[in-house]
Amino acid sequence: MTETTQPATQEPTLKDMIELVKDWYSYLLTKWKIIVILGLSGGILGITIATFSKIEYQAELTFALEEKGAGSGFSGLASQLGLDFGGSSGGAFMGENNIELLKSRNIIEKSLLTPVVINGKRQLLINYYLDFTKIREKWEKSEPELFALVYSEGEKREDFGVKKDSILYAVYKTIRKNNLIVEKVDKKLSIIRVKVKSFDEAFSKYFTEVLVSAASALYVETKTSKSKANVEILESRLDSVKRALDENIYGAAFTKDQNMNAIRAQGNISFAKKQLNVQVLTTMYGELIKNTELAKFTLMREEPLIQIIDKPYFPLDRKKLGRGKGGIIGGFLGGILGIAIAVGIRYKRMYLDYLYS
Repeated sequence: MTETTQPATQEPTLKDMIELVKDWYSYLLTKWKIIVILGLSGGILGITIATFSKIEYQAELTFALEEKGAGSGFSGLASQLGLDFGGSSGGAFMGENNIELLKSRNIIEKSLLTPVVINGKRQLLINYYLDFTKIREKWEKSEPELFALVYSEGEKREDFGVKKDSILYAVYKTIRKNNLIVEKVDKKLSIIRVKVKSFDEAFSKYFTEVLVSAASALYVETKTSKSKANVEILESRLDSVKRALDENIYGAAFTKDQNMNAIRAQGNISFAKKQLNVQVLTTMYGELIKNTELAKFTLMREEPLIQIIDKPYFPLDRKKLGRGKGGIIGGFLGGILGIAIAVGIRYKRMYLDYLYS
């Protein structure tokens, strides 16, 4: 009895692949009308979109962070006074975190609530944004109660209310998603590039500058917070010791005058005590002056340097989709759609033939 073996499935050869490509090519040629019509339609649509598209203005600012640090020689002050001079806070803003700082809700909203002078008028950036984006005009018809909504300079954030908070948050999300780009120029460098693009030239420029300024202020404040607190403590102690020293100097002089003709030695005890206080306080005062100056020097050394390398100037870079480019892109996408439809038609026919065979 002989066994029958199933023939092994053959892999397609190069000749088979060439024949398959020729077959599909021949088929697509039969559908050239669909492909051409959709390609031309896409090209016309692309030209139309390019014609009526708005000009986009892009502002770009680059800056570098130069970190400083207090020398180890100042660490002995901590043991003398119970203060921390060994380092500053701000670890949350190290490395890549600086990029997220610039895109944070806190910084973007703070920038939007910053006043700038545009066309000779001082106004908050958030009000200017609502005007040039025509959002306020839309409110006039759809939500009249919001049409008169205006953010005022100096208004406390806790007094905003739900509507103002909601609008500010919505603008923040839109800007972060569509208008703001923050990136490193090079992974090995500490230079950061900030780009803001919008349909208004003034907004792009001023928002970029205000954003970096607000982030820099927060960064410096955070990095030097401990050293500033130490300086304030030392200055407060310095004032207290100065007042106590003055009181004891006058008290010693008064006591000496009162006991100038005293015969018994007991009369000089009070004077001696005050004189001793004066000597102790004088020594403390001298040490505090020295430590305060060292603390100020430490603060100066720790304060990071924000160095602006390039900043935006008018006129800004303009970006607009050209008609030629729009037509090519539209025609290409339309042609691809036509090919996809033709392929879909063939596969549908093949499937139907398979079902009814």
